[in-house]
Amino acid sequence: MLQNFERMSGGMTRGTPGAIKFLKTNPMRHQVLHYAKKAVDRVPRGYAENVYDEFQDAIRIVDESRKELGISSAFERALRDVESGFNDAKLLKRQTKKFYTQYKKEMAKPNKNFVKVSYNVSRAAEKWKIGKTKVVKGKRVKRTETELKKLIEDKKKTCEDRHGKWHFYCNKK
Repeated sequence: MLQNFERMSGGMTRGTPGAIKFLKTNPMRHQVLHYAKKAVDRVPRGYAENVYDEFQDAIRIVDESRKELGISSAFERALRDVESGFNDAKLLKRQTKKFYTQYKKEMAKPNKNFVKVSYNVSRAAEKWKIGKTKVVKGKRVKRTETELKKLIEDKKKTCEDRHGKWHFYCNKK
């Protein structure tokens, strides 16, 4: 992410030191969202050059990390709209309000990439016809790797009990 940011901003000299320091920490999704919110918080206080530069850095960081961290395009659009209101106080107030609404929506979203399952476990689950998701309170939720491993072991054991040691898999439930 840091190399892409440097390439976008034209090297280390154009990005503010705070943004570069922030990117070196390898931020997570909620940290990037909070960084953008802090940049928007500073905008109404003053139109100083460094506030504008920090805001531009926040836009570039969100733009670079959007796909990688799963940030919606609506959030990025709301952040860019705040920039369009820099010259008009009423428009700025309206755009920041829209941004905060979008920020709340984005922070409420669960991190869908949190459950990671290794390739071998995933293939074994397919082989034993075990679903990789389950229903919890009416919502589809990914199963964890340890849960899948336990289910696979149970299937193997029942198959071995039913058919003997050399039977490799069983489709019956």
